[in-house]
Amino acid sequence: TVLIGVWWSQIQEALARPARLVAPVAAAAAIVATAATGFALLGTQSDGGELPFPAEDLRTALPAPVLRLVNQANEPVDLAALRGKVVLLTAVYASCPHTCPAILAQAKRAIEAVPPEARADLRVVAVTLDPNHDSSSVLAELAGMHELEAPLYQLVTGPPTEVEGVLDHMGIARERNPETGVIDHANLFLLLDRNGAVAYRLTLGERQERWLISALQLLLREPAIGG
Repeated sequence: TVLIGVWWSQIQEALARPARLVAPVAAAAAIVATAATGFALLGTQSDGGELPFPAEDLRTALPAPVLRLVNQANEPVDLAALRGKVVLLTAVYASCPHTCPAILAQAKRAIEAVPPEARADLRVVAVTLDPNHDSSSVLAELAGMHELEAPLYQLVTGPPTEVEGVLDHMGIARERNPETGVIDHANLFLLLDRNGAVAYRLTLGERQERWLISALQLLLREPAIGG
């Protein structure tokens, strides 16, 4: 029941898309499905009835995408160079009229829940879903609109073929409406641990936001490479 509640919107989106766009969502769903047994074993909830963050059951160690793009200041961002830090990786685009503002807002609230002294070891990398339009200057405007300051927040773009490859590796299903130009897309947060592996995959929602905060705090407590 929990799995269906968390992923139902993505499942509906996937079923409505062409077959070529279903694969990334199917892969993401398969990852989450491996946690089903763990959910069944949770049984007890907190006093308030809230399902506790199932850290061990949701934990993965998947390879992160190769990402060498440029940020809102037109400076290079190499995901491999961020090893040793905890990275929140997501995808948005500047003209998004629907969920992208919610993605950025949820990410920002989660970051603000982290103690200030721990944020130096944290980075948020948001990959554009619209590389043909979202230049560094456009992303700079988006960052300013949402008060997302570097180096903590890195909004990245680059050659469309490279960006699309990163999005595919992230498992971001997406499709542009030819009439409106709106990009329908999955809403995902990928959390990378200090070793550069994808540790958690979460989405939008109140419970997911609480789990996002818990996951960030857990990963930040883990020792750095060689620590």
